Amino acid sequence: MLRCVSAFVVASLISIGPAWAATDDADKARIQLLEDQVIVLKEEVRRLRLMTSEMQTRLNQVNIVLHDLQKPEVVETQEEPDECATRIADLTKKKDMLMSMGLKESHPDIVNISNVLRKLSATCATESR
Repeated sequence: MLRCVSAFVVASLISIGPAWAATDDADKARIQLLEDQVIVLKEEVRRLRLMTSEMQTRLNQVNIVLHDLQKPEVVETQEEPDECATRIADLTKKKDMLMSMGLKESHPDIVNISNVLRKLSATCATESR
């Protein structure tokens, strides 16, 4: 009887051994999959941090430009023609830069620059006559 029980136990252990090995291989595969996902997620975090940094830099640039634009532009009526052309070119460049940052024609800063450009152009045209 003892031999029968011993044989049964040995046979059971032998048949369980491959199942444990299969479970161990499945666990290793799951662990490898999770490690791969961690690597991908770390790279995504790095990419998002870089993107956030770039966006913050652009936001700081926009804030600087907006701060400069909060001062109302004054059109001087005694400008020389060369000064008029230079001023118009500077304002046009500033407007183009703001629009390249995504501001629309209806944005208050763009409207302000457009109004100043219109007044300056009219003033320069009347002075050049």
